[in-house]
Amino acid sequence: MITRTAGKLLLRVNSAATGQFDHLAACTATVVQSANRSVVVTAGHCFREQLASNLGGPNQVAVNAVFIPGFDGTRLTRIPADLTDARAVNDYVQNTPPPGPDIAPYGVWGVTRVWLTNTWSWNKNNFSGNDMAAFLVDNPDATAPIQDVTGGPAIAFERPRGQFVTAFGYPTFNRVVSSGSAQWYAPQYDSDNLPLPGKPGANGVPAGQVRTYDGRTLFASRGATTSDTGGNFDDIMPMAQAQGSSGGPWFDAFDPATGTGALIGVMSHFVSHSSGGFGFDQIWNPARPYMAGTHFADQERAVYQTAAAATPRA
Repeated sequence: MITRTAGKLLLRVNSAATGQFDHLAACTATVVQSANRSVVVTAGHCFREQLASNLGGPNQVAVNAVFIPGFDGTRLTRIPADLTDARAVNDYVQNTPPPGPDIAPYGVWGVTRVWLTNTWSWNKNNFSGNDMAAFLVDNPDATAPIQDVTGGPAIAFERPRGQFVTAFGYPTFNRVVSSGSAQWYAPQYDSDNLPLPGKPGANGVPAGQVRTYDGRTLFASRGATTSDTGGNFDDIMPMAQAQGSSGGPWFDAFDPATGTGALIGVMSHFVSHSSGGFGFDQIWNPARPYMAGTHFADQERAVYQTAAAATPRA
């Protein structure tokens, strides 16, 4: 079921101060069981975030978003690795065939309403936690709500901490970021911004483990979690997904045979060690990578209940 209920969230992001377009973004989100059969959950920072390492930087807000459950980009045309000039890349993309229907097997759903936790609405940064959002979707071509099309896992709140968790996401990596800090397995790059073959990665991983993510495929990470000791109600797991996996589901008691489990959190941000500690500018622990997930509790329950009680097409 996870390959139907998890999907890619694509967003247009503007500056909250000026209202001007800033950038396009991608996150991961998941359809969940709800009374109105139209609720999807993700990370709060996908819709609103304070940037510049969370130290008083500019606020950005998503003003338009679509959700593609079951997104499958495996057949999308790939940009050649040696094509680095922005204009050449744009020309290449413009002259490639459009994607087929397999990229969106369950349709493209517009985001109609969004709710954030109180803490995230106020602070919008990872020092405060509660990085969760619930939103409603609608599709004018669909005759049934999204849960009837994809199904949806049960959502659970205040589950015991320190569980064995299975997390999913669509990680991506911009190879122009030559430092590699945003992706644990990233390669080193030469002066032309091309990967250096046979070399250890930018973060010191062995050459045989170097790879990049392209956001086309749903990845899974599994492991035992620990609790953030810095005051945030986060779960910490050793893993190395990257941007694009934000908002991806964290499951307790996930059954690979059925693709189901209890959704207890969502992917939030990088951390520097197993007890938390936000990594400024996404700098990894040199020994091993860790990521934090928002553990669903009272605030997340309130957001979910509000979304589940709302009229989807209002």
